[in-house]
Amino acid sequence: MLFSATFPPYGEKFAMRILHEPERVTIGRDSSAATTVDQRLIFMREEAKMRELLKLMRDEPGSIMIFTRSKDAATRLWRSLHSAG
Repeated sequence: MLFSATFPPYGEKFAMRILHEPERVTIGRDSSAATTVDQRLIFMREEAKMRELLKLMRDEPGSIMIFTRSKDAATRLWRSLHSAG
């Protein structure tokens, strides 16, 4: 399953490629992210994720929103970020 409040075209194309018989459900009208929001889909190896996330957080201005698969994964991520400073 893949959920998104806004779904840029490249994200939809990616989803169609990896999901088996995907269905699209829209509640309300189709919307896009605010023009002030920069959405990115970044592919990388598992072992590079923390290093790249820390680099993004250091180099990019503003806030970053991170999605995890589970509450447990979010807790592990928080612990890693907290220990990294």
